[in-house]
Amino acid sequence: MIDVVIFELENVLFDTRELRRLAVTAACAAEGIPVSSAPDVIDGRPTRAAVRAILSGNAERDEVLDEVLVDLIASRANRAFSEQLAQGGVSLARGAASFVAAATGAARLAIVTRAARADAELLLRLSGFDGVFAVVITGDDVLDEKPSAEGYRAARERLIRQRPVRRGALIALEDGLAGIRAAHAADARCIAVGAMPAHIAMEAEAFVATLADTTLEMLDTLSTAGAERVR
Repeated sequence: MIDVVIFELENVLFDTRELRRLAVTAACAAEGIPVSSAPDVIDGRPTRAAVRAILSGNAERDEVLDEVLVDLIASRANRAFSEQLAQGGVSLARGAASFVAAATGAARLAIVTRAARADAELLLRLSGFDGVFAVVITGDDVLDEKPSAEGYRAARERLIRQRPVRRGALIALEDGLAGIRAAHAADARCIAVGAMPAHIAMEAEAFVATLADTTLEMLDTLSTAGAERVR
């Protein structure tokens, strides 16, 4: 039985994929850096990690990355993303609202997201989700971004202060490799949600294309060893 569900906001609850791609691509282009494989290097990654991957792909062999440039591009991309959010440039992911409504009360809900605190609060407020989640950990609350387990451990500690979390009763819903690995590093079961390459989805216990028509019981079954892994 699931006691706690931890969500990544981006691409699990909100469809931010295209907005992130555009923000990072434009920020790189402003520095004359091409992004020929944007979806592969941007989706499911924290912004800084995506920028580092892009710069690494464009660097000459053995060239040392300019970390100041990485920070500059990432900051520009995050500002552009935040500006678009403020203009209402994102929508709820398919099935997210109904899943959260059904899960509320049946389990404790929490968020561990790569999004900035201001962006997360805006998304939750505009969607009517504010007050639904017992704990919200954002990219501003941790020193080490995903795939570090820091955010998950912080969320678990706060949840435990409210009420113990039964071992094995916590699942994470993530949209990319960094999040899947962060969840596993925190000893949580993880379900990959949304469009992603098969080799990434296979790192999670299970995969669902969308939260539409999905229940906690289904996710519990899918992520249990020996169960069907894909829905």
